Amino acid sequence: MTCTAMDSSPQLPSGPSSIPAHRRASDSLEESISTPQNSKAPEVLDLRNKSASCSVFELANRYTVKKVIGKGAFGCVVAGEDEFGNPVAIKKLSHAVSDSRSSRRLLRELRFLRHVRGHPNVISVEDVVVKQRGGEVDVYIVTELMEADLEQIIKSSQALTTEHVRCLIFQIINGLRHIHSAGIVHRDLKPANMIVDSECRLKICDLGLSRHIADPSVSQHYDAKFTDYVVTRWYRAPELLLGNRIYDHKVDLWAAGCILGELLGRKALFKGSDTGDMLRKQVGVIGSPSEADLAMLTGDEAARNYMRKMPVRPRVNSFELFPGGDLAALELLDSLLQWDSRRRIGADEALRSSFLLELFEPASSLATNHCELAAISCGSLGSEQVTNLIFLEGALWRTRSGHRCSPIDLEMRSNPRVPHFCACSCGQKFRRGCDFLQHLEGLA
Repeated sequence: MTCTAMDSSPQLPSGPSSIPAHRRASDSLEESISTPQNSKAPEVLDLRNKSASCSVFELANRYTVKKVIGKGAFGCVVAGEDEFGNPVAIKKLSHAVSDSRSSRRLLRELRFLRHVRGHPNVISVEDVVVKQRGGEVDVYIVTELMEADLEQIIKSSQALTTEHVRCLIFQIINGLRHIHSAGIVHRDLKPANMIVDSECRLKICDLGLSRHIADPSVSQHYDAKFTDYVVTRWYRAPELLLGNRIYDHKVDLWAAGCILGELLGRKALFKGSDTGDMLRKQVGVIGSPSEADLAMLTGDEAARNYMRKMPVRPRVNSFELFPGGDLAALELLDSLLQWDSRRRIGADEALRSSFLLELFEPASSLATNHCELAAISCGSLGSEQVTNLIFLEGALWRTRSGHRCSPIDLEMRSNPRVPHFCACSCGQKFRRGCDFLQHLEGLA
């Protein structure tokens, strides 16, 4: 699921200097992403069976739409309000189960979003509605609405102060700490996958490429084998560029380091045109890897020989890259951009760095296992099972949010073991749904 942010151009006024650091960045972003003053308020339309310029929405009239904020091959995203007047983004995924790859990705993302819900730095899903039209299935994902994504902020012409950078990178790594504590690797961390509001609150989104790993607390263990082509090239860790299919959550920390460098320099740190160019640019900044580094980066001797043939370069001093940069920020950058992931710091250690420590609350909550999702991979499930589980995810979200079940939310005709949630209370529905998901995952 792509991020849902308003499409206005961000403007960042300089922040006041007398406010404490952890509040100053937040306050200085007020009115940073405002709609032009001469724009007219869009007409409010009932979403039910109404066209939203790029799609037809079929939802109960508890939601209204104001404007289209995004569209593409994936579907359509609109800004709207719920029945209480709260702003929401509603994304419609048309033909959501038309192919096996996209349906599995959707199911995995819905599961992960449910698993990590409730954290201030992870996107909050308010509702998931699954509708069937003949042989087609449409999925509506309702989330909180934010004003811009971080890519827009970085590309804006106004200044980002050290306090802005501290505030934003703290929230990125704090969100990663929560995601990793659930045993999940994001795998596609980039500025466009983070949404920001005018108070400098940031949330990580788009968990569609995420995967579950067995033990995220043991960083030296490469304990998950993933075969997908993941992470946008500029933020891709060297072990991924070198084709290593055995890696862990440290790929997210490399990406966080790239984003920190981009916040400091207002341009991508490693803007490579292809894999070879990316590796050359990484060598040009963090120096040539040692033989010990190469041994950890890849088991492919051809890949190691490719790196050995590159001219030997020393690591560039971060002060040369970012003259006048904050010392603590540059120390954190160096700790995140390490060839060997065993030396690359994790989220907890990064939050305890001198740059972020003043904002860190060690007692802050980590992910809670509402459902034991140890076998969360969908790889061995058949397409019909995946479709059924997507319907069930919709039912779980709706019962959790207090909406009354309807038969279409519970349509599991090909699997008679699906419980009839509507016969019990919302709490019972949610618990029974978790039990059923756990049972199916145990079969995977």
